[in-house]
Amino acid sequence: MTDALHPPSGPTRVFAFLGAAACFLLGAFALYSSGVGLIDPKFHRAAGFALALIAGVVAARKAREAKGPLASGAQLWHLCLDVVMIVAGLWSIWSFHFVQTKMETALYDVSTADAWPALAGLIVFLELCRRLWGWGLFGVCTFGER
Repeated sequence: MTDALHPPSGPTRVFAFLGAAACFLLGAFALYSSGVGLIDPKFHRAAGFALALIAGVVAARKAREAKGPLASGAQLWHLCLDVVMIVAGLWSIWSFHFVQTKMETALYDVSTADAWPALAGLIVFLELCRRLWGWGLFGVCTFGER
């Protein structure tokens, strides 16, 4: 009557380690900033966003794996999507940090090239909302109140 436990795959172990490290570092950031002060406000925001992105992708992956095993093709597809989301999100966060740094030192006119990483970050954020909290929040984020 009991199912045999399957050992976690390599990507599952890597994502579990990344998620644990991201959560630990987020906690360390919170403790440090509540007691000592901000590291550097721009770096603090960018690093916090990056760690939250990784923790969100890992949490969504864990929730998906809890529903049951997928076929090998679907597993590979989801792994590729997770990696693309992390890369696109980190690109967006790096661009955000770059623009903030430029705006702090000089007058910086946001260009069209800055819009692409922002759009990628928005798509990643919406997909994470859909994965973690369902279609309801995704719909509110996408269509909002007019």
